[in-house]
Amino acid sequence: MFNLTFFLSLLVAACNPNNPSTERTSFSTEKPPEAAPKPTAANANTNITEVNKTQSADATVIATSDFAKLCSSGVKKTRLTAVEVPANTGSKCPFGQGDNLGMMEGQIAARIEKNFPLDIPKTHKICSMKAEALKQLMRYDDHLILTLNNNVLLASTTETSRFVDGANGFKQYDWSKIKGGTITDSPSYCGPGIICALPRTEARGDFIFSISDTASPKIFAPLVDSELKFGLILTGDNDPSSDCQLNTPLTINLSYDYVE
Repeated sequence: MFNLTFFLSLLVAACNPNNPSTERTSFSTEKPPEAAPKPTAANANTNITEVNKTQSADATVIATSDFAKLCSSGVKKTRLTAVEVPANTGSKCPFGQGDNLGMMEGQIAARIEKNFPLDIPKTHKICSMKAEALKQLMRYDDHLILTLNNNVLLASTTETSRFVDGANGFKQYDWSKIKGGTITDSPSYCGPGIICALPRTEARGDFIFSISDTASPKIFAPLVDSELKFGLILTGDNDPSSDCQLNTPLTINLSYDYVE
């Protein structure tokens, strides 16, 4: 009698629609999600960082996927253009102006920033782009950074390691991250898939720059709906007459495929 009563009790519990143990998702084999641990003083910042990294990675994957779809649809065309970067020898380095620091020997104290928009009609949806600067003699003082929509393509110093990470491994230019830093005679920095060579600071030498085929989608996928522009940043430490200068004009040739 005792066993029968126990069996009936179990049967009634199993048939009860209000019993939470019988609720199922649309995937009967799916395990219920584990509750996220409540952040503590020790792990709060770590949790936030991990979430931001995940969201950034997801956004990159989506952008790359959309980029591939765009390139496979429509009639693909090719266009040639160029970006002319003039020499900057007439401007004095603006120490103490705006958010620049005053003159500080051996420090990244002030900069001049210039933007060069690409001559690309808004109707052109870029599928791939090749950018190349033929071997040119150049000289600059103190440091030089070349960007594309804030993505660091190349720099004359590895101080770019202080910049934040952007999409697909590219560093994001941010003056506040490097100002006040020590000027080092470090090797030049080339972004992921970027082929580049620069002379040392204050020395005349060869300038080489190109965006490889593998780097092209990594750069342009997240920027597919953006107006593209190259940026040039020149820095100085304590000499208004020679710092923040580029003594040679540069030409960057562009060839891009697009659909409309």
